[in-house]
Amino acid sequence: VGSHVVMECNISSGINGLIPFWQVNDEDVDSFDSTYREQFYEEGMPHGLAVSGTKFNISKVKVKDYAHKFFCHFIYGSQQFTAYIKLERPVQNIQHYLIGGGVSLVFLVFFTLFIYKIFKIDIVLWFRDSCHPFLGKKVSDGKIYDAYVLYPKNRESCLYSSDIFALKILPEVLERQCGYNLFIFGRDDLPGEAVISIADEKIHQSRRVIIVLVPEPSCYSILEDVSEKQLAMYSALIQDGIKVILIELEKIQDYTTMPESIKYIKQKHGAIRWKGDFSERSRSASTRFWKKVRYHMPSRKNGSSS
Repeated sequence: VGSHVVMECNISSGINGLIPFWQVNDEDVDSFDSTYREQFYEEGMPHGLAVSGTKFNISKVKVKDYAHKFFCHFIYGSQQFTAYIKLERPVQNIQHYLIGGGVSLVFLVFFTLFIYKIFKIDIVLWFRDSCHPFLGKKVSDGKIYDAYVLYPKNRESCLYSSDIFALKILPEVLERQCGYNLFIFGRDDLPGEAVISIADEKIHQSRRVIIVLVPEPSCYSILEDVSEKQLAMYSALIQDGIKVILIELEKIQDYTTMPESIKYIKQKHGAIRWKGDFSERSRSASTRFWKKVRYHMPSRKNGSSS
């Protein structure tokens, strides 16, 4: 559409006066459409032959031209010979559409991955909250606790209040605001219970294990006071494949003084660093730190926990 088209019809013969002519819908070219033009010509050839012809010019093809048949006639005595041409719509060149679509698709994929990488935690948490009512009742996995919490007991020489974080802030956010059920060693165990058996039992009943770390080696008493319990815990983690969540109360530059089990877990799962203080604002489940913790926790419906 919009292009200039020239159609040519000619006769090669030794008879003079055979002049072809064009018609459209049984009408002459000039009277049918003012944009059509017809041009006659005649050329001599060797051996007494001649070529007589006519050119049909369409200066600018319109959509309506595809509906016509353009007939070329010539008459010899009582006979009339006819041929026709019909304009066919050109096949669309879809190559540039394919290239453009492919580039757009690649860009869309990378853009989606980029957005997902930045907002992955928010997307997952939103999906859990939005789709939970439609997922139906889950089959019980036999677990009682959503997480088993282990933290170093605070010492007077330490600057970091791991007791406050583990016994106050962690339950405030994960239990009261998010509805998780935690077993916190030092809060939920009973005096006189066998440490190793209780640790094994509670860990096997938990879906996650949260370990709170402090940067000062002198404060890292996880393996000093209850080493047998910790060895049993690490054995259960490696054997049962329970997911571990490491929480650093401050950035720990050097893990060389840490137990091999902690270094293994850090290398395998990484750690979440606590950047807040002990104010009310840091105890909101909507902050970035708690979103990361909730992302690694199992899916659970929001609500108060008894």
